[in-house]
Amino acid sequence: MDRFKKPFRAVPIQLGEEYRARRQRERQRRSIGTAITMALVAFLVFVTGMVLTNFPKVEGYLPIRMFNAGTAHPGPRYYPNCSSARATGHAPIHAGSPGYRVGLDADGDGVACEPFSDP
Repeated sequence: MDRFKKPFRAVPIQLGEEYRARRQRERQRRSIGTAITMALVAFLVFVTGMVLTNFPKVEGYLPIRMFNAGTAHPGPRYYPNCSSARATGHAPIHAGSPGYRVGLDADGDGVACEPFSDP
C-alpha cells in the first residue's frame, strides 16, 4: 500500500501586502539608523583628526590638569619678558599656569603679560 501514497509537496505561501509593507518599513528604519551611525562616526573621526593636527592651538583652550593630573605645572617654562611670551603665543599667562611669575604681572591681579603692559 505504500506504493500508492503520493509524495508530500509543500505548498508555496503567498505573503500579503501587509507583510511586504512591514518589511519595507523595517528596511528603511535600518538604513536610516545605519546612515546616522556612519555620520556620527565620521564626525568623531573628523573632530579627533582636527584636534590632533592642531594640538598646539587647541592646548590653550583645554584645562592644564588634562595633560598632567599629578603636577600643578605641566613643565618648566620661563619667559624673560612679556614680549617673548607673546611671541610664542602664550600671553596672557594666568596665575598657576606654567611660565607665570610675579615679575611679569605688572598690576598684581594674577594675569601676567596682559595686553599693553610690558614690565
